[in-house]
Amino acid sequence: SIIAIDDNSINYLKNHKGVSWPWTRDVYYPMLKFLNYSKAKAVVFDIDFFDLRDDEGEGQDLQFKEALKLNKNTFLTAKLKESEDFKEKKESETRIALNKNGIYHIDGLEEAKFRSYSHIQYPPQIFQSAVNGFGFTNITFDKDGSIRKYNLFNLYKNTIVPSLAMKVFSELTNVKD
Repeated sequence: SIIAIDDNSINYLKNHKGVSWPWTRDVYYPMLKFLNYSKAKAVVFDIDFFDLRDDEGEGQDLQFKEALKLNKNTFLTAKLKESEDFKEKKESETRIALNKNGIYHIDGLEEAKFRSYSHIQYPPQIFQSAVNGFGFTNITFDKDGSIRKYNLFNLYKNTIVPSLAMKVFSELTNVKD
């Protein structure tokens, strides 16, 4: 099952509960409790939690952290920041393996094709300690503004990093090498 944070849910909370977007962190607590109660296999947020918001109410960030810890398979998004350098080499078969930190190693890296990034933005440390992992959610648009592919991996300082989808897949299927 998917709990979607979409126009319908945003409008519902605004019209029926008086809660405008972006939601305060306390809005997520009952949702995370429900997912834990329902024994969700994973909880995946593909929205950004890059700032602290305790100014919205006493202890909201701490409450959100505790709610994130309810499910052992909770994942948050990270953002890769562009560098001027785009690494492109001929495509070939590659072997992908995970280490325990979720960083990927690919044999034949010099032959693979990846977009290169110079920085990764993670959520604040308080949330990092409460989740099982992170993955990037960057989307690359073609010159005409279309999206024709989604990279499952990208390059950060000569290290392969997974997309959020690939990170969740690898953790849930126990793919390690």
